[in-house]
Amino acid sequence: MKTFWAVFFGILAAAAAIGLLFLVVRVGSEIANAPSLSTMNQNSAVGSLRTISTAEITYASTYNTGWSKDLASLGPGCTPPAANCAGLIDEVLAGGKKSGYIFRYSPGAAGRRGRIDRYTITARPEAFGKSGTKSFFVDESGVIRETSEDREATTTDGPLGFIP
Repeated sequence: MKTFWAVFFGILAAAAAIGLLFLVVRVGSEIANAPSLSTMNQNSAVGSLRTISTAEITYASTYNTGWSKDLASLGPGCTPPAANCAGLIDEVLAGGKKSGYIFRYSPGAAGRRGRIDRYTITARPEAFGKSGTKSFFVDESGVIRETSEDREATTTDGPLGFIP
């Protein structure tokens, strides 16, 4: 009878070890397939560029002065909202840094009536290769462009997701 129980518990222990091995392999593969920090930062940067583009459209239609003069003008800071603090984006993004990316806003020259009719925004990783491996660009057209090179993206780069 002792032999029976020894064999029974031996088989049970082997089955448990195999089950544990499958669990470790499955969890390990899920961790390996999880998006990297740079991928998450890149996705956040694209979302932020979309947010800014939408905020610019709202800003232009609300204040009738064309596009904003800077990112801070789109951010919070006064009640009620005004052209210098429209409250259309959060204060972190209005500060020009978010999720490992630096955002640089460049308004076009103001016309005779002070109206700004052009703008560009670039998003670059704070540490290229670590906080992100792509740079992005958007202008008043709303088309987001990207490059995998360690430089600012420009109008000559392909649109987001374009595979040549």
